[in-house]
Amino acid sequence: MDNDNIKEIFNAFEPNLAPSTRFMSRLERNLDSVEYIRRQNLEAKARSKRAVAIAAAVGFATGVIFSFALPYVGHAVSSLAALWPKMRPLGFVAGNYQIIAWIITGCATVFTSLNAYHISLSMLGRANNLEPRRCSDE
Repeated sequence: MDNDNIKEIFNAFEPNLAPSTRFMSRLERNLDSVEYIRRQNLEAKARSKRAVAIAAAVGFATGVIFSFALPYVGHAVSSLAALWPKMRPLGFVAGNYQIIAWIITGCATVFTSLNAYHISLSMLGRANNLEPRRCSDE
């Protein structure tokens, strides 16, 4: 008897289905939205890779420039220490100028690399900016 009641319930069930054209238009619109988001993600990934390459090049150039300047900095610090032999902080800096110079080189390299990354990412984002697309639901 329970099976007959269940069969009657299923036989009496008539779902209200939307017309197929409306369903297909919503499906196409949703698929277009998914494709748009996928393209945006691919473009963001490409922009990020370009920005990393630019930041690496800028960081390398900064490190090379600071490394080439290291002998001149050492000469300047030692000549300053020779001019004022009684200044203890200057004597400390003259004795440890290479460590201090390499720390400054590393900090300058990181600083310029990060700034180059952010600047290039924003500039690449402006160059490849797409019009925002509006998705409306019915």
